[in-house]
Amino acid sequence: MLFTFPNIDPIAFYIFSWPVRWYGISYFIAFITGLFLVKFYNTKYYSDSLQQIDNSHFDNMLTYGIIGIILGGRLGHMVFYDFDRMIQSPLSIFKTWEGGMAFHGGLAGCIVACYLYGKRHKISFNIVADLISLVVPVGLFFVRIANFINAELVGRITDSKWGVIFPGHVYPRHPSQLYEAFFEGIFLFSVLRLLFPYAVKFRLNGFIYGMFFIVYGVVRFMIEYVREPSDGEFTLLGQYVLSYGQILTLPMVVVGFSICLTTVYRRKS
Repeated sequence: MLFTFPNIDPIAFYIFSWPVRWYGISYFIAFITGLFLVKFYNTKYYSDSLQQIDNSHFDNMLTYGIIGIILGGRLGHMVFYDFDRMIQSPLSIFKTWEGGMAFHGGLAGCIVACYLYGKRHKISFNIVADLISLVVPVGLFFVRIANFINAELVGRITDSKWGVIFPGHVYPRHPSQLYEAFFEGIFLFSVLRLLFPYAVKFRLNGFIYGMFFIVYGVVRFMIEYVREPSDGEFTLLGQYVLSYGQILTLPMVVVGFSICLTTVYRRKS
């Protein structure tokens, strides 16, 4: 039984004449939930440890993180997927309300922002990165749901029973946004949550964010096969090989393995 997607308005409601979009709501929920969970897990697992970070730092770090994610995500989207438009209209980089945020760019922006904050306040970057990586999947879940509501980042054409006919499309497609909400959100969080106590116990600082790179990279790589490559794809002799999203994801897995191996080796030595 096919599902015809209801034409949901991307604007959830108005505050006076200011439109509040589902996309913005998803990011707001992601940031607030993430801040709460980071403080919760920091207190729960580092309360009896000299490694604990004062929770007030995370309030301040949130501002750094938001700026890093928005600038990095938007810049990444324009550079990787909409370069011509960026050249023609450089100010379009700041039009975040139009959508278009590259995860890889947002991740890079967040890493740089947190590193700079940690260096300035003499806080362990590895511990901060582990805590943030643990809760990022929760935010990804909400953002992918917003992608579904906006009927963007749709999947490839399918004849499966759960295919969805999105607005502007004739044939049913994979609801790839929901696949990502589950695997990048619920599944990834479950894996990292299971590993986190052991990483803290054995002081494998950095191991969790290394695992985040690996698991997210593998999951995203696989889902790209059923996701319509809005960013283009790499072909060889006219045959599909990899999407650009998959190409960008491969280095994540390599970096993730190197982080995990370095963390374990450093602990043993």
